[in-house]
Amino acid sequence: MKKLRIRVVIALLFLANVTFSQNHLAGTIGYALPILDGGNGIHLGVNPSFELSQYFAIEAQLSYTYAKINKFISGEPAKQNAYNGVAGGRLYIVESEKSFRPYINFLVGILYSIENDPNLMEKSTETLLGYSAGIHCLIDKKYTIGLASETPGFFVLKIGYQF
Repeated sequence: MKKLRIRVVIALLFLANVTFSQNHLAGTIGYALPILDGGNGIHLGVNPSFELSQYFAIEAQLSYTYAKINKFISGEPAKQNAYNGVAGGRLYIVESEKSFRPYINFLVGILYSIENDPNLMEKSTETLLGYSAGIHCLIDKKYTIGLASETPGFFVLKIGYQF
């Protein structure tokens, strides 16, 4: 498990170096709230983006979400680790000259999820279709804040910095 986390961090750093020179790179941290399961968690993400026009950009996201949850049906406590690698579009509501620039995004890709159930001494892993869809705002071309729905079933309130 530690080797997987180290590989993800190395991949994120590599991606940051490659995409930084191309256009924009944002690092985000957030509060993750499970949609059906009780509990809470933390979200860490890296979002490179490339503006194609004044109102549209392509974007990718590599993210990790850790949450302590209470399972939906049984209510039993568990821990969930989710890795998302998604890409898609970003649609800006106002032009690029504005200091307050809201946008919506919809990203799809792959999700790798690990759920540890300590009561059953059980660990389940799955690889599924991943997504992230939300409404965000770029402030002064540097700071981001937003709310997104992300796999495997979280609402995530994010804040970040764009390099």
